[in-house]
Amino acid sequence: MFGCFICSSVCLTLAAVFILKFMQYFILFVSLKFLLLFERHILEAYQVCNSIVAYCCKIKNTCIG
Repeated sequence: MFGCFICSSVCLTLAAVFILKFMQYFILFVSLKFLLLFERHILEAYQVCNSIVAYCCKIKNTCIG
């Protein structure tokens, strides 16, 4: 469980950096097309985070088992 927490924290930090990076472009280019692109990137980042957390938890559970 602690391993999952560490992975989740790392993921949230990376996600925050990712969002801040794209917010710069968001401020500069506010358009429907860009908003759709922005939304897609956030969704992809979220899915990657879920995969990382799931993988870390799997490793942690394997180590405990």
